[in-house]
Amino acid sequence: MVEIGNVKEVIKDYIIKQLVSMGESSPAIRLLIPLAKRAITNNINSFDKFLKPIADKDGMIDIEGIFDEEMEVINNIDNFNFDIPFIGGGNISKGIISLEVPYVNKIVALNQTDLEVLKESLISLKTK
Repeated sequence: MVEIGNVKEVIKDYIIKQLVSMGESSPAIRLLIPLAKRAITNNINSFDKFLKPIADKDGMIDIEGIFDEEMEVINNIDNFNFDIPFIGGGNISKGIISLEVPYVNKIVALNQTDLEVLKESLISLKTK
């Protein structure tokens, strides 16, 4: 179980790290990183709308249980398109989550390994 505030911090850091990594090979993304960092930092609290309903009464989230269930679902989806306000469109297909990066016509694809890294980052908060 991990506290909501810690979950938001890890998600923010994970997204920024992914952008920095993409920026190493794309000048267009590198150009947007300072803006993206500020936008992510300034809007991370909007995740509360999603996180509070899945937390227990003490504000704790069962990361391991949720990730395990969601990964099973994600691995079995053949093709699902979605749209996230302010972020853009995306797709889930056969275990890969693809997200459009606004303004630069790029796609970030998260595979099973990427999601396991995020899960482990979140789980590591339990021991701190």
